[in-house]
Amino acid sequence: MQIYQVGGAVRDILLGIEPKDRDWVVVGAEQEELLAKGFKKVGRAFPVFLHPQTKEEYALARSEKKKGKGHQGFELDFHAKITLEEDLARRDFTVNAIALDKNGKFIDPFGGIDDLKKKLLRHVTDSFSEDPLRVLRAARFSAKLGFTIASNTKKLLSKIVDSGELSTLSEERIQRELILSLQTMAPYNFFKTLSDCDALSMLLPECNLTQLSDSKCEVYKYFKKLYEPTERDYLILLAIYISKTEKNQPIGSFLKLASRLKFSKVIQEQISIASENWNEIINASEATTDSILSLLKKSDAFRRIKRFKQILMSMEAMTCGYGNKLTKSLLLLNHIIENPVSLDETLKTRKNLAKKTTNEIKISLDRKRKQHIDKARAFFTGKRV
Repeated sequence: MQIYQVGGAVRDILLGIEPKDRDWVVVGAEQEELLAKGFKKVGRAFPVFLHPQTKEEYALARSEKKKGKGHQGFELDFHAKITLEEDLARRDFTVNAIALDKNGKFIDPFGGIDDLKKKLLRHVTDSFSEDPLRVLRAARFSAKLGFTIASNTKKLLSKIVDSGELSTLSEERIQRELILSLQTMAPYNFFKTLSDCDALSMLLPECNLTQLSDSKCEVYKYFKKLYEPTERDYLILLAIYISKTEKNQPIGSFLKLASRLKFSKVIQEQISIASENWNEIINASEATTDSILSLLKKSDAFRRIKRFKQILMSMEAMTCGYGNKLTKSLLLLNHIIENPVSLDETLKTRKNLAKKTTNEIKISLDRKRKQHIDKARAFFTGKRV
């Protein structure tokens, strides 16, 4: 039994990057041997085992053969006679098909080290075209590493698109690849790669904008300004950018993407609010009291304070484009919703409330909210009623 470190960790070591996770491949063994050593089996489609101490993943060397459609349409073989080179041959790119043995020696049968030096993504074998997921992986790795894609590999990407098998990819998988790509050093490469092979209009039609393939696109400037970002931040900023850029599409088209890719309900709500109200939020410091109240009411900001504050936090990254005006607007809106007013202040008020109709209560509450907004406007913008 021989054990090798493989995959992204080996690639990162060669690039001088500290690996976050390590994966191992076991050659010349059956699963019973690993179970006897205390490994825990967790894989379903093929045997993957967790090390009893480190909890890192160990997989038996395997080969695969296309038997059906889609990313899951493969028959796997993982018997003890599968060689290390056979296992590496089934991987996507040469830079991910390098192994490291226990003595620190790199095993590189497909020229991955040379491709790393060239900053090139190149497929390992022509069987690359059998897996539709590799279109998304090519786009993500180009974004993650900032690498160009080999011309022959581009041809295989187009071949996959022409096969029609992109339709077999799950929404959850598309969601994952999108989010991971937005958080990379070169997210524009993700959209460019998909666009070049005509996959963008099929997988993410709401993002089918030529501007997103440009490294100078303003949304990427916003991404760089995010502090300790979450996936929500990227999605809100992208939704706002698409809403303000694509004039011919109805507002909410990005919301369709968020719904189709099964993002959480809260994120979908935030995307909807941001897409429809970004301009009013930016200009709140110059708006009237009535306009600010209308914005906060239709956003349900008085009741869903945390949800609205998270939108404002994401939009802080846009101050690099809208400057002091947006800064004042965010401070103003945050202050208003962080200090809500209430009619139920004294026992006497509560007794009076019981005698009022629902509409009268709403009118009274709006009156107090306007007074509060007036004071906040005077403090943050110097504008008085």
